[in-house]
Amino acid sequence: MCGRYNIIPDAEAWASAFDLTAELKSAVADLAPSYNVAPTQSVPILRNSEINGTLEMVEVRWGLIPSWAKNKSIGYKLINARSETVSTKPAFRNSAKMRRCILPVNGFYEWKSLPDSTVKQPYLIAMRDQSPFAFAGLWENWRDPSDGTNIQSCTILTTRANNIMASIHQRMPVILAANHLKAWLQTPIEGFCEFLKPSDSESLSITPVSRYVNNPRNNDVRCIESLDYSTE
Repeated sequence: MCGRYNIIPDAEAWASAFDLTAELKSAVADLAPSYNVAPTQSVPILRNSEINGTLEMVEVRWGLIPSWAKNKSIGYKLINARSETVSTKPAFRNSAKMRRCILPVNGFYEWKSLPDSTVKQPYLIAMRDQSPFAFAGLWENWRDPSDGTNIQSCTILTTRANNIMASIHQRMPVILAANHLKAWLQTPIEGFCEFLKPSDSESLSITPVSRYVNNPRNNDVRCIESLDYSTE
């Protein structure tokens, strides 16, 4: 499960992590940070252009709207796609074949129930070296039948939790290894399962943060500030 994450654009770091061209690096510099990305918001993705196959960055709606959907509200339910079934589920199978993408990320949030309490503690999961990383994603085109408006949307693939995440949640987003980014975008569907495994636990850090992040309207640096104790 991944229901909230953050994006803190850094042109140099993103260019290095995602092998961006000078043009895309310049585009990153124009992005505003978002410390509390929530479903239905506009998010940047990297994908191969349908025109010439080169890497491009576009902003799309988070929450995939299948091409056959009657209205866009279904996107609220499709912010994630289980990697184990993504190639067969009607909502995702066409995108899995032809419309894959990468979502640049600096960290994501997960919540854990506290013992003997109805309160859940939010945690920030990021790379130990604080470098940006990439979620595996899918994107789709949808035309609103009511007014003809075209909406592009995306979903984040999930997999079983690795050792460090298992103490918080049984699922986690698919984090692509740096040497798998290009392959994820172009490998035939029959061979892409090798990229959809849990990431290495040793590369991640998990830090408790304030419940301030619970409210999606809160979007500033306080969302990523650590509490006084850590689970690392």
